[in-house]
Amino acid sequence: MTHKHRSGMTLVELLVVIFIMGLLLALLIPAVQSAREAMRRIECSNQLHQIILAIQSHEDIHHAIPTNGWGYQWVGNPDRGSGPRQPGGWAYCILPYVEHQNLRTLGQNLPEPRQKEALATLIQTPVKLFKCPTRGPVALFENDPRTSPINAAWTEFVARTDYAINEGDVHIKTNAGPRTLAEGDQPHYVWPDTSMATGVSYVRSRVSFGSVLDGLSNTYFVGEKYVFSADYLTIDDPGYDQSMYTGADLDTNRAAENLPAWDGLDMSHMPNNGARLFGSAHPNALNMAFGDGHVGRLNYNIDLQTHRNLGNRHDGQSTTSSF
Repeated sequence: MTHKHRSGMTLVELLVVIFIMGLLLALLIPAVQSAREAMRRIECSNQLHQIILAIQSHEDIHHAIPTNGWGYQWVGNPDRGSGPRQPGGWAYCILPYVEHQNLRTLGQNLPEPRQKEALATLIQTPVKLFKCPTRGPVALFENDPRTSPINAAWTEFVARTDYAINEGDVHIKTNAGPRTLAEGDQPHYVWPDTSMATGVSYVRSRVSFGSVLDGLSNTYFVGEKYVFSADYLTIDDPGYDQSMYTGADLDTNRAAENLPAWDGLDMSHMPNNGARLFGSAHPNALNMAFGDGHVGRLNYNIDLQTHRNLGNRHDGQSTTSSF
C-alpha cells in the first residue's frame, strides 16, 4: 500500500492562524500608539521647559517677562526692542534665547518696504520648538487674509504656534492695534484697558518676576492652547489662523477663566469657539510651564478655582502646584 502524506495547511487552519495574528495585532497597535503618544507628550513638555528657560533669560536681561505686543495686525519689529514699543508678541521676543537670533534680527535697519518683505520671510519660518508633535509635523499653514499684518508683506502661508502665554484669569479684550508705528508711539493713542490683567504677558505689558506675588512656582507662564482638531489645517479657528510672531491675539495668549479642553471636543458653544482656552491634542492632560521652570501635567478636569488661582499672579491665593 502507498501512503499519501499531506503537506501544507487546510483552509480552516489558515483562517485560525490569520485570526490569531489579527488578534495579536489588535492588541499590539493600541500599545504602540500609546507609547508613541507618551513620547510625544514628553517631547512637548521638554519644549515648554526650553521656552520657560528662555522667558527667564529674557527677564534676567530686560527685567521683564516678554511683552505680548500691540495687537493682531502687527508682527515683530527688529528695531523696537522688547518692551511696550515692540509690536510683536512674546514668541518673537524670546527668539534670541532659543537659538534663533537670526530670526529676531531679520529686516533690522532696513527701509520700510524692504523690511516688510523681510518680515514676510519671518512669518513663513516655522520653529520646531513651538510645535506640539501630537498636533502634527512642523509645517506652514494657511494665513487668514482678514488679519493681514500692517508691518509685513502679505503671505498666503505662515508658521503657527501651539503654545500661548498666560494673560491671567480674565480675558483681556484686544484689537488690531494702531494703524502705523507713529500712531502707536503717540502719547494720546488709546490702548486697550489692561488694568484688570492678572497674568504675566498681555498688550504692551511689562511684568517683572517681582510682580508675580503668588510665587513663580504657583503661577502659569505659558502652556498648550486648545484648537479644535477639525480646524488644524483651516483658518476657521480664530486662535489658530495667524503667525506665531503676531502681537496680542488669541493665537498667542490664553486665559485661565474657564477649564482647559482636549482638541477632540467641539467647543463651538464657547466664546470664539473655545479660542480663549488652554488645552491640547494630548488625550488625558495638557502641559503647563510655571515661572520657576517646572512643567506640570494638568488634568482637563482640574478644579476651576484652582485653575484660576494658578492663572492669577497676585490674587493672594498661593495654590501649591502639585503638577
